[in-house]
Amino acid sequence: MNDFGQFIENPVATVILLATVATSLMAWNDPSIIARFILNPFRVVKYKEYHRTLSSGFIHSDGMHLFFNMYSFYIFAFILEQIMGHVTFALFYVMSLIMSHVSVIAKHQDNPAYNALGASGAVSGLVLAFIMCNPSWNLYLMFIPVPIPGWLFGILYMAYSQYAAKKGNDNIGHEAHLWGALSGVILAPIMSEPIREGFFKWIGNLM
Repeated sequence: MNDFGQFIENPVATVILLATVATSLMAWNDPSIIARFILNPFRVVKYKEYHRTLSSGFIHSDGMHLFFNMYSFYIFAFILEQIMGHVTFALFYVMSLIMSHVSVIAKHQDNPAYNALGASGAVSGLVLAFIMCNPSWNLYLMFIPVPIPGWLFGILYMAYSQYAAKKGNDNIGHEAHLWGALSGVILAPIMSEPIREGFFKWIGNLM
């Protein structure tokens, strides 16, 4: 499949990618979009603005933030849509985005000044869902010159996210990363038979 063909064959991933880029670009020129879309746990709980659990995934703080999230999305989303099917992939992405915000909302619901944005939680879910297809697959990551077995990357990623979330000395949403990753580990095999079969086949090969 050529580069253009994969956009046609994977309409859900294509729409999400284009919508995220377009909304982020518009938000940089219109602060009111950020105000309406950003995840503010206080407003989600107090004013029941539940839409923010989804809309916040379509805006980003700057070009680098957008690039890294959408580059990772591009690498994994189009493959997963082929594996999962269009409807299942769409539901999984939405549920990953929501699940990645559960802990953030619970922790910061009494802090009106706390805000978060970006698709990194849902993208973490995509990465771990891909790994669950076959944990023995190697991942080739930007800035790392050697392949990393998927199962090892998944363990290290979640362990680091948990550690960094507890430490809490930066502005990165490690809690969202962790809970998004957990959505890939838990939800993807439940929702997708090919992923479930691939994971159990890998388990069987280890025995």
